[in-house]
Formats: sequence, C-alpha cells, structure tokens
Amino acid sequence: VIHELMQTEQDYLRDLEVLLELYVKPIQGETAKGTTKKLFNKKQSRVLFSNIEVLFNLNCNKLLFILKTNHSSVYELYFL
Repeated sequence: VIHELMQTEQDYLRDLEVLLELYVKPIQGETAKGTTKKLFNKKQSRVLFSNIEVLFNLNCNKLLFILKTNHSSVYELYFL
C-alpha cells in the first residue's frame, strides 16, 4: 500500500510539474529562455491556476518525504 501511495504521489507531482512548466510559467511570462509578455494579469492567472504551485511545493517537500521516510505516519496522514 505504501509503495502504491508513493508511486501515485510521484506521478501526480510529475503531472503538476509538466503543467507548471508548459502552461503556468509561460502564461505568467516565464520561460526557460527568460521572460516574455504575460498572457494574463496576476489576478487572472490566480483564478485559472489557483494554488497549483503551493500544492506542488507542499507535496514535493512534505508529503513525498513523509511517505518515503516515515511509514508509521502515513496512516495518520490519510486516516486521522
């Protein structure tokens, strides 16, 4: 079960990263080659993508770490 949770979380993070790199950042005017014209203002971007960067960072830095290192707390994370 733990392995399946870890795999699912890794897949989810990979998908979020693709979304961020291919859509969110270019729309916000950020690219690998520098900055470009923004397609939407900050408020419009927030409406479209809400808290996707927060979710990505939280899951990447916290949840995945917990799943990998502390299996006893996985039950608490999901069931308490």
